[in-house]
Parts: sequence; structure tokens; C-alpha cells
Amino acid sequence: MRRAFIGIVAGVVAVVFTAPAAVAQDTKSVRGTVTAVSGNSITVKAAGKDYTIAIDKTTEVEAPGGGTAQRAAQKAGEAGIHVADVIKVGSGVEVRYHDMGGTLHAARIRGGLPPSEGSTSEDKPDKPKSTTVSGTVTAVANDSITVSTGPSAATFAIDKNTKIIGEGVGTLSRKLKEAGKGMTATDAIGMGDHVSVTFAEAGGAKTASSINITRKGGKTE
Repeated sequence: MRRAFIGIVAGVVAVVFTAPAAVAQDTKSVRGTVTAVSGNSITVKAAGKDYTIAIDKTTEVEAPGGGTAQRAAQKAGEAGIHVADVIKVGSGVEVRYHDMGGTLHAARIRGGLPPSEGSTSEDKPDKPKSTTVSGTVTAVANDSITVSTGPSAATFAIDKNTKIIGEGVGTLSRKLKEAGKGMTATDAIGMGDHVSVTFAEAGGAKTASSINITRKGGKTE
């Protein structure tokens, strides 16, 4: 049976037994309470579910007391210390891992956390997807814009993160700045302007991330 040993490098504990390297995957995370730990895996209970995650030579482990345990092992003539020496059953951890076709591989284990019911990266809501629509401005205020796309119209919120793009917008912004003013939506966008709005929808509200003025009202291409 292989035994996992860990060595301290710049304060980070790294597993050093030989095993196949992990294929790069999107990193996920789980935070909870350790229910089992061995030389080649750790089991974490989080959000009512047990996650058994493989450990190999590429896994980094950071835990309080690791340096002290390593020095004691070296003094005793040991090659290193067991993962279970610094990560205990019943303690809290955060594990960043890769899901490799259903096999979970630990990229990094951070110990020394309080036990908890836990959470996972899967608990986090997906970032709202962006959508772009084009149409004619039928109403504009400093905190919203309404765009007619033909048979229907949509209103989008404008906030401090909304970018306004278009011919002459940069020049207008500089002039207002020189005058000690900040550019607002109504300074740059007018009724009848043709715009392209990129937005994300969350909770039924549409918020514009960018507004591209593609043609000013009354101006022909």
C-alpha cells in the first residue's frame, strides 16, 4: 500500500508520492468537514453530501502546524509526514478539485478551518448570460433606457458599470470632464438614436452592461 508523505516548501505542504498527473480541468471547490482522510484520498461532508476526492503528488496541502510536524518528522529521521497528521477528521477544510470524468482530484487542500455544514461551488448561481438587442431609443433617463425593436419595446436599467460607446462619445466625455462634470446617459443618448444594447437579466430585471450608439437619430448611413 502506498503511503502519502508531505514536505514543506515555502510554507505550503505538497504531497510527494508518485501518481498520474491530473489533466487540466475547470476547478471546482467544496468546503465542509472532514469525515475521512487517508494517504490517497480525503472525504469532505458539505451541504449534506459526501465528496471523496483523490490526492496525488500534484496536490498542495496548506495546514496550521505543518511546518512543526515536518521538522519533528525530519528530526526523527522520517521522510515526511502523513497527510492525516495535519488534516484531521472532524476539522474544517476547503478543497479545490478537478472533476475528471466523475473522478474528483484534489488540486489544493486548505486546512485549519472551523467545521461547518459546508458549501460547494455548485451552490453558487451561474453568472447571468449576456444578450444583445438592437433598436431605436424611445425613452432615455440617466438610470434607464427604452428601446423599440419593432413590434415590442424593452427597458434596461443603467448603472455605474454601464459603458456607453459611439461616435463622438469619447470627445463629449472629455469636454464634460474638463468642465468639471461627469457624462450621463442623457448627455450621450437621444430619442430616435439607433443603439445596440448588451444586457444581463436577473430576477426579471434587465441591466445594460454596454450601449453602443450605432446611428444618431435623423442621421442616415
